[in-house]
Amino acid sequence: ESLGLTPNEIQETSSSIIQGVKHFAQMYKYGTEKDVSMETIIQSYNMGPGYIDFIASQEVKQHSEASAKNFSKMKIDQNPEMYTC
Repeated sequence: ESLGLTPNEIQETSSSIIQGVKHFAQMYKYGTEKDVSMETIIQSYNMGPGYIDFIASQEVKQHSEASAKNFSKMKIDQNPEMYTC
């Protein structure tokens, strides 16, 4: 997905791992630039860089279950057709 592909499109295990590591490195770099917590960076691996921006805009720049739910709800409200789970 971080390559713009559909979920599970990368079939080769080593290619999937390489892409996952690259994606995490990008989230780590962006998260450290935005001065967010490691927990936020880890969560952004799945939620994308927008989650880092969301947390960085908050008074307390710390991931929590509540903040992840708030971000998720905001994204669903913005584009309900995109999210089906």
